[in-house]
Amino acid sequence: MNNVEPSNRAPALGVKDIEAWIEDLSKEPPLPEGGLLRGEVLGISGEGRRGQLRGAGRATVEIRLEEPISAKRGDIVEVTGVPELVAEAVPVGLRLVWKGANAKNHGTSPRFRARRASVEAQAEKLPFETPRIDARLRYDGRVRLVTERHSKAWADLEEAGRQYRWLKPDPLYCEDMRNPALLAATLASALPLVNANDVVLIAGGGSELAALDVFEDERVVGALVRLTARCPTILAVGHADEELLTNKVVTYPIDTAKAAIQLILVESGEPAGEPQRPSRPEPEAAEDNRHSSARLSEPLLPRVLLRLLVLGAAGLLGWWARGAVGDDAAQPAGQSSAASPSAVAPATR
Repeated sequence: MNNVEPSNRAPALGVKDIEAWIEDLSKEPPLPEGGLLRGEVLGISGEGRRGQLRGAGRATVEIRLEEPISAKRGDIVEVTGVPELVAEAVPVGLRLVWKGANAKNHGTSPRFRARRASVEAQAEKLPFETPRIDARLRYDGRVRLVTERHSKAWADLEEAGRQYRWLKPDPLYCEDMRNPALLAATLASALPLVNANDVVLIAGGGSELAALDVFEDERVVGALVRLTARCPTILAVGHADEELLTNKVVTYPIDTAKAAIQLILVESGEPAGEPQRPSRPEPEAAEDNRHSSARLSEPLLPRVLLRLLVLGAAGLLGWWARGAVGDDAAQPAGQSSAASPSAVAPATR
């Protein structure tokens, strides 16, 4: 008799089961049958056939069109179509897509027009030539990074600081880069810290187009203007080709923090991608080594010549001594050199 109790564990689930659940969920929520969707353009891609619209809040809807539309960021667009929930595997979730044949552009929204006027007024406060990155950063400057805690941007900057010892990273953490009040306060806290040789790098905030709206907030723009008037600023939040209003008030708009670090290295005079170099170029150091060898060899030559002269003189004295001994041996027996008249001592009384 088998006494093994049956297992109470649930059977293992496969990925295909999860996908089936997501597909079932996409059919359950009641959706409108269709109609007219109106919103402000965040961005247009796919040769004018795809884009994102936003409303008064942060909610966004993706649109897909059969016919392309000519529109830019800030335009009001109307799309006649039907909604569709699209299941995503990574990350797992649902996304609303509004599908239509075509769309109609009603021009720039009043909200975007007011923001653009505010940014342009702030930009007029900047000097004609704003500070730019140069070699002074290597000797008397710091890279002050405004980002969220534990961000990829800070990890990249730390790694660059280990490779290039002159690059001094200094983080200024913002708890929520999507909150314009918090971001403006963080930027304001950097103002008393920076000098003309520093660089302020703003990175993070999310890759979605809706997350870029914070960088066009009047408070954030004002804080950036005050920083750019004092030192170079870099905005690295992605979508640099989306013509953000903030691009008018920063020194360098760029896509990623890693690209910003490469920009800092090049503008400061450090060839990008090369490891930390010695204080002097290698050819100069090799030339100095040759000069050092020559200097070491200078006192050696007189010493060698002196030794040769001494040895030569010793050899001559030895030869002369051998010759004198030979002459004494040739004299008659019983006669010595001391018996010669010239060598006789005077008689004593």
